[in-house]
Amino acid sequence: MIDKIMNMVGGPLQDMLKTQSNLGPSEASEAAKLSGESLMEGLKDNISSGNTSEMISMFTQKEDVSNSHPMVSGMIANLSGKVANQLGVSTGVASNVANMAIPFVINLISSKFRNSEHSQDASGLMSMIAGGSGGGGIIDQAKGLLGGLFGK
Repeated sequence: MIDKIMNMVGGPLQDMLKTQSNLGPSEASEAAKLSGESLMEGLKDNISSGNTSEMISMFTQKEDVSNSHPMVSGMIANLSGKVANQLGVSTGVASNVANMAIPFVINLISSKFRNSEHSQDASGLMSMIAGGSGGGGIIDQAKGLLGGLFGK
């Protein structure tokens, strides 16, 4: 499931960043790559910190995740700093990119969870995220997928 989601995100995310943040094609591509890195870092940090209840709520809530969700706001802050430092854009542009990109990717992923057979199954969700059930989790699968998707 995660590979289908990740394959869908790259182009639309870059297009959104180009049109709504006035980034050039190479900047939008790099910002998408940095978005993937920040998302993965945020997921890893929250899993290792035992913040599983916030992660579950983020992926299973019925409405789209907002920028004020604790996990999302941390990922946005991380991405904003990366975009400003690595792309050399203003903090305003970097903040705009981060505030669009992280929720966009998370909402796409969470919409797939909400529409899956595991939508109300916290243990199933955590198993997918953390790598249970023998198939590798989202973290394991996404490492390779995000690497290709975001140009890593």
